[in-house]
Order: sequence, then C-alpha cells, then structure tokens
Amino acid sequence: MLTLDVPTQKAVARLASPIGLFLLMLLVIFGGEMLIMFVLLPLLSGGKTGIAADILDACLLTLMASPLLWFLIVQPLRDAAMVIEDKSRQLIAAQDELLRQEKLSILGQLAGSVGHELRNPLGVMNNAIFYLNMIQPDAEKTVKEYLGIIKNEIDNSQRIITDLLDFARTKPPQAKMTTVAELIRESLDRCAMAENVEVLIDIPDSLPAVRVDSHQLRQVFQNLMVNAVQAMPGGGVLDLSARLVGGRQGGAEDAVAIRVGDTGDGIAPENMQRLFQPLFTTKAKGIGLGLVVCKNLVEANGGRIDVESTPGQGTSFVVMLPVEKR
Repeated sequence: MLTLDVPTQKAVARLASPIGLFLLMLLVIFGGEMLIMFVLLPLLSGGKTGIAADILDACLLTLMASPLLWFLIVQPLRDAAMVIEDKSRQLIAAQDELLRQEKLSILGQLAGSVGHELRNPLGVMNNAIFYLNMIQPDAEKTVKEYLGIIKNEIDNSQRIITDLLDFARTKPPQAKMTTVAELIRESLDRCAMAENVEVLIDIPDSLPAVRVDSHQLRQVFQNLMVNAVQAMPGGGVLDLSARLVGGRQGGAEDAVAIRVGDTGDGIAPENMQRLFQPLFTTKAKGIGLGLVVCKNLVEANGGRIDVESTPGQGTSFVVMLPVEKR
C-alpha cells in the first residue's frame, strides 16, 4: 500500500477540495502549461511555503488575468482571422467572376462572325435535305431515318448559333399587342414534339393581350418547351398554362403568368442558383446560353422569369409579362 508523507497528503487533500477541483477545471481549459504550474510544482516542492507559494500566487494572478488577455489579445486575433477568411472568399469569388467575364467577352467577340459563317453552310445543308425528301418520297425507311437524323442535328446546330448571336447582342424589342394563346400556339407549332409527351394547355380566352415582341417571346417559349421535352426522355406531360396575377407595381392584376412545366427528373438544388449563368449546362449537347438568352429577352420586354423545381417531380418556368393599363 502506498504511504504518503504528511506534506504530500496535505497537497493531495488541497487538490481534492471543491476549490481545487474548480481550479483543475480551469487549468484544463487554459492549457497544459497552467496545469503543470498548479499541480506538479507544488507537489515537487513538498507543499512547502516559500517559492511554491510564490509560484501559486503567480498562477492565480495568471488565471485572473486570462479573461482579460482573452478579450485583449486572443479575441481580436480570432476576429481578425475571420475577417481575413471572409476577404479571401470574396477575393476568390471576384477572381472567378473576372475570369468568367473575360471568357464571356471573348465569346461575344467570336459569336457574331462565327455565327454568320456557320449559318450559311447549315442553310445549304437544310435545303439539300428538303430537296432529297421531295424527290424521293418513296425512299427506303433507313434512308428517311438518316435524313431525319441529319435534319434534327442541323436544327440543333442552328439553335446553338441563334443562342450565340442573341447572347452577343439583344436587339431592342419591336413590341406590339398580341394574345398569350397566340404566342403559345405559334411557339408550340415550331417544336418537334415527342410521341410519348402529352401536351396540356390551359389558357383562358379572357386573358388580356400583352405588348411584347412576338418574335422574341416565341423564341423564349420555344426554348423552354424544347428544354421541357428533353427533360422527359421517357415521356411525360408538358403543361402550358397562363393566368392573371397581381403583385407588380402600379396596381393589382396587372401581369400575366405563363407557365411551362414538365414532369421530368427536376433540377438538383445545387444547380438552381446557376441556371441563368452563361456557359452553365448539364446537357451533353449545348453551350449553356439558352436560358441566359431567355432571361435577357424576357427582361427586354419588361418581364421576368422564375423557376421552380422538385427533384423527381419536374420543373416549371414561369414568365411574367406586364399588362398594359387601358
């Protein structure tokens, strides 16, 4: 059995007291150095007075001064580190934005010249496909199938070129009064609809007309419809609807909300904030300018475009167009 001398027993009893335990807790918080000064040195000195008492007094003064040192030194350093970290994040974001703007500037410079140069041969190819289909109405099924594939790829290429040109410069809208039903019908007629996609249209005849550039808005809705169909490769429902809503400045019920919805897989939450960023795309084909062009054209016509999506259930794009006061 271990037997301690009287001075050591007193030191141990002092540590086992409530005050001693409290001090030990504080020592654990403020570091191993203080623990050594409080526990080992008094034990090594045999619990005697003199230098051990001086060391204990110094430790107590240090303990009392620690909160002050925390607020005067540690806390300001901690705050400074947080500020530096925040500024570093801002700097990285600014650098990324600068690089993105540089890429967009180069893309804008190339879009005009390259777009026109590519459109001419694509037009010739498109005319050739039309001519072959006309002179060979009884061609073999395989021939017609491959001609159809070529035609679809030409249409995809022309759509990309159109996005490039529209991104490089958005023309001022030539606005005139038109009905929402007419906009949707003409846009739908320009889309190649898959056989396994059901189209639902709910556009009341009582909706007021809107003053917009019909050509620009047809391009917007055609792009949204094509995206919706592509989001449902296994089939689904394309929902086209419109209603009169309020909430815009200038009075109640002064905007038409036109919805283009699908029942596809939806959009991942992490991609929602990047949908309208140039060059962002999750498609195998495309360059990520379609939605950017849609947003620019809608805003040029005094409206706005919103998006809602639920993974596994589908996505809805809502175009808000102002209604003129009579």
